[in-house]
Amino acid sequence: MMQVVEVARRGGAEDLHLEEQEEAQPGPGQLLIKVKAVSIHAFESNIQGRVLGYDVAGIVEEVGSGVVDFKVGDEVWSYLGGGKDNHAYAESVCAAAEFVSRKPVNLSFVEAAAVPTLGITAYEAVLNKARLEAGQAVLVPGGSGPLGSMIIQLCRHCGASPILATAGSERSYRELTEHLGLSPEH
Repeated sequence: MMQVVEVARRGGAEDLHLEEQEEAQPGPGQLLIKVKAVSIHAFESNIQGRVLGYDVAGIVEEVGSGVVDFKVGDEVWSYLGGGKDNHAYAESVCAAAEFVSRKPVNLSFVEAAAVPTLGITAYEAVLNKARLEAGQAVLVPGGSGPLGSMIIQLCRHCGASPILATAGSERSYRELTEHLGLSPEH
């Protein structure tokens, strides 16, 4: 048995409660991950009556048949998908190996858990939808937020120039110029 955090109804932290659940067993092509950190997304506040969580970082506890790229003890991060598969608010989760990768060594588990959904969203926006190419100008509204800052970094990696962003406050302005390296005029 393992503990999970379930959402009883829409509301605040008082509507989260611990429940006991059978520990999942990895099937073919899956990994069992001991959860070290999860991320919380605003869109999850509208979901109730189940275990939430799309993004997880942890340690591989067990490897299902057919998985060759991971071993017990690997530090990993994963996007758990939608529908019934999202259940990161648990002691352990099973994840399809194709949605798991090794956690970068320079990130803590907490930092790593914050990346998957934002990373997929930024990648989709910059590379698949916008099809950004080197030398193109880009405007990133809300550039100092979690998604915006990731988009700026992807745009820089792709060679976008100039990268323009909006800042809603002095704090946002400092984040964009001091931490993300945008020039003040951009």
